[in-house]
Amino acid sequence: DVVTTGTFGPMCSSGAYLNIGHSKPRIKLGGGRAYLNDVLAYTGLAAADIFIGANALPDDDPRNKVYPGEFNYGGGHVIEELVAGKDVRLEATAYGTDCYPRKRLETWINIKDLNEAYLYSSGISRGRCSLVQK
Repeated sequence: DVVTTGTFGPMCSSGAYLNIGHSKPRIKLGGGRAYLNDVLAYTGLAAADIFIGANALPDDDPRNKVYPGEFNYGGGHVIEELVAGKDVRLEATAYGTDCYPRKRLETWINIKDLNEAYLYSSGISRGRCSLVQK
């Protein structure tokens, strides 16, 4: 725990909040599903907001079916790639409304293009760190 806190590495309660801005036409991510590099992100926030947990896994990850699991890629890796300035694939689906008619979005996002990005580490350190804010 000391090493994790000292290096600010992803812990079980770490994650990143991202405001991706609005697409044209608009999509309401809240209530839909979103994946970043095939890793499920939480969309129950607002129209253009998602949260990716460090422990999030792709749907096809075997987890611990063959013990011990390998856990080769997940939310912590996605966060690391975003912080490093790499492009990350966003795939999202939503139910569509009159104000947010788009039902599907497939695009690449980069931390430089996000409206807001915050790294949360609410475990031991009980703090947060701003990644980028425009």
